[in-house]
Amino acid sequence: MAALAVSPSFVNNTRTLSSTSLPDKSYLLSIAPLQSHYAAAASAPSNVIHLFDKSDCKTVVRALPGHDGGTSNIRTATSFQGAREMLLSCGKDGSVKAWDERSGTVGVQMLTTGRKAGLLSCDASPNGFLVAAGTVLQGDDASILYWDPRNPVAPLRRHSSTHSDDITAVHFAHSGSTAALLSASTDGLVCTSNPLEEDEDEASLSVGNWGCSISKAGWVHGGDSANGPKVWAVSDMETISMWSDDLDIIQNVDRDRFAYPDAALPWVSDYIIDCHSSRRGSFHVFTGSNEGDIALISPREEDAHWSLEQLYTAGHSEVVRCIHWDESSGLLLTGGEDSKLNVWSSPVHFDENSNGGRSMEVDSPPRKRIIGDGGENEYKRVRTL
Repeated sequence: MAALAVSPSFVNNTRTLSSTSLPDKSYLLSIAPLQSHYAAAASAPSNVIHLFDKSDCKTVVRALPGHDGGTSNIRTATSFQGAREMLLSCGKDGSVKAWDERSGTVGVQMLTTGRKAGLLSCDASPNGFLVAAGTVLQGDDASILYWDPRNPVAPLRRHSSTHSDDITAVHFAHSGSTAALLSASTDGLVCTSNPLEEDEDEASLSVGNWGCSISKAGWVHGGDSANGPKVWAVSDMETISMWSDDLDIIQNVDRDRFAYPDAALPWVSDYIIDCHSSRRGSFHVFTGSNEGDIALISPREEDAHWSLEQLYTAGHSEVVRCIHWDESSGLLLTGGEDSKLNVWSSPVHFDENSNGGRSMEVDSPPRKRIIGDGGENEYKRVRTL
């Protein structure tokens, strides 16, 4: 199996634009952009959502209390209830909260009825009049819950037959003429369903069975090819899959493919951090090393290879948990288990039709060495002293 090719526009970025640490030393779990702030959700014991001033990305303007038991996910609702942008969060307390950025208070809190089930994922529809959340498995049921935020005291509807285990991702479609919700679960299924359908037996649109526990999923926006991938998913086994509109699997990639066994520029991906579908229609994968380095990797259109586009090194000292690529501001934000929020210059604009030739700027190699065995994808990983 072929390893990575290196992009002609490759850069190894070793310099952050800014770096700050959380005072309570919690992990940074997720990042979401707002009009004037970046929101960063912290792990237990604080479970706080920090709002950082966008002007310097260091100043914590306010700390939102998050959710009792843990904040699972934060999302930006760009037009909440058809009005202004708000921050959505969900957690183990079984609620979804819509936060007022300016006052730092909960504007709307959407509640579950009966026995509370923790929520792992949430999203708002494009017009902001429908909110969805995925629950953990409780008894025999894992449900997609829907609220009209104008009546938040109880879910508008519940779809409990889409998945049979923890629902780790829900994402509304923001394009196309048909309303659709993408969902993924540890049951191994990637599904699209009609979020407006009352009868859940009629709600299913497409189902793809990957056969492994899924930790993340999302839409691929603006792809050039009508037959190209429209959905991506990441498994708990650190593999990536790409799916068609009808959720037929197009590609299944193991993390061993995301290695570059070169003496001058050694790289091994220990885990997959997240994926990003850009406004230009390109798709990218961010992987990480246990030492805290980050790689930006992209599929090449002309063949089945993947290209190493950029490295971000010497910024984190532990596992990186979350990434946000702010294309409008030209910034990349990363957060990790070292409690750091780092800001980098945006990934370089690269030629996606490159032939894999090399013209590299290398400030310093990542903090990892790979000793190859002459062609097999098994590498011995040791730290650089």
